[in-house]
Amino acid sequence: MTERQRAAERPRRTALVLGAASAVPFIAAAIAAWLLTDSLLANTLVSAAYLYGAVVLSFLGGIHWGVALRNGNTLARDYWFGVIPALIAWGALLIPMRYGLLLLAAALAGQFIADLRLSLPYWFRTLRAALTIVAITSLMLIIAVVWHA
Repeated sequence: MTERQRAAERPRRTALVLGAASAVPFIAAAIAAWLLTDSLLANTLVSAAYLYGAVVLSFLGGIHWGVALRNGNTLARDYWFGVIPALIAWGALLIPMRYGLLLLAAALAGQFIADLRLSLPYWFRTLRAALTIVAITSLMLIIAVVWHA
């Protein structure tokens, strides 16, 4: 492998490691919700995952803003796709958690679908798909516990 190839591989490897780390709060909260039902730790992690889900959704909207800026795009739609996720996340935090978690899970799915229209590298789309599946699955497991309680 040449130095140029190694240099090109570094951002991808970094994204993979950081992406995996970003899934930990979702996974930890889902496991705690199921195994430590009604414990202070489980309740804290579930609340934290709720807030974290809103942060992640807001962060993902930034992809659209960044791509639009990089491309010199003047279409207002592309900037709206950058802001709407943050507004949905904010709204999800204003309603009862059981409904907010559902809204976040649905919005994460919707955001992934919206991201498919962007010109992004294949490896990034694959990473986003895997992380989106982990986040939504974790939120759905948490929702099952929250709705059962």
